[in-house]
Amino acid sequence: MFNLLMFNVDWSSGRALVPLGRMFEYTDDHVVEQFRQNGAPLLDRLAALPCLFCEEGTDNEKAYVGQINRLRVVGGEVALEIGLDQDVPLTLPR
Repeated sequence: MFNLLMFNVDWSSGRALVPLGRMFEYTDDHVVEQFRQNGAPLLDRLAALPCLFCEEGTDNEKAYVGQINRLRVVGGEVALEIGLDQDVPLTLPR
C-alpha cells in the first residue's frame, strides 16, 4: 500500500499545506477505516507508507516518489514535510 497525494502544490519544496477536507478524498471507505480511529486520522500510520506525490492539473504535471517525514493537523489544514527519493527520475526515458 502507498499514499497518493495529488494537490496543486510545489512538492519539490519539501513542504505542503493541504485542506483537511481533502484528506481521503476519492478514497474507498474500507481503506479510510484503516487510517482513522474515532473519526481522527492516524497520522503515524499514514506517514509510515511510501508516497507518490503528484501535481494536480491537466498538462505535463510532475510526480515524485518519497515519504512523509512529518505530518500534523494545523487548524483546517494538514502540514506535510516530505522527503523525495532522488534515485527515482521525474520523467521516464522515451
